[in-house]
Amino acid sequence: MNKISLTTCAFALGLLLLPTGEAAAKGCGHAWAKPGTYTISGNFRGKVEKAGARLTSDCRVSVRVPGVFSNTKVKKAGKCLRFGFKVDGVKKAFTAKWCNKIGYIPWNGKTIRTQVKLVKRALHAGGGAKAKQNFN
Repeated sequence: MNKISLTTCAFALGLLLLPTGEAAAKGCGHAWAKPGTYTISGNFRGKVEKAGARLTSDCRVSVRVPGVFSNTKVKKAGKCLRFGFKVDGVKKAFTAKWCNKIGYIPWNGKTIRTQVKLVKRALHAGGGAKAKQNFN
């Protein structure tokens, strides 16, 4: 074998050994951060409101609230994970914390404590089926 073949073989082997699904999520910082769909509930405007969020296998959080843009990678912050998001019409970017079943979200000058609950775990690449993604 020549050097190019060895390099190609090593590169292909490295790609095969990359973590996928749940194994990749452990690389997000904590074992409890599993890819899937979550509900976030907290007292934002005098009443308990719920929103959806998704953690992808590549460690990105996507908050499903109209006018909120996230899809940022999580970063480990002690026993928690941090992620950023923007609100439509506001120049400032915000940073939220997710600590297992509790989240801390800045809202109107206060930090709101929220409950985070796993609703549905995402399928991982090793399961033979892939989760569909809507690009609309």
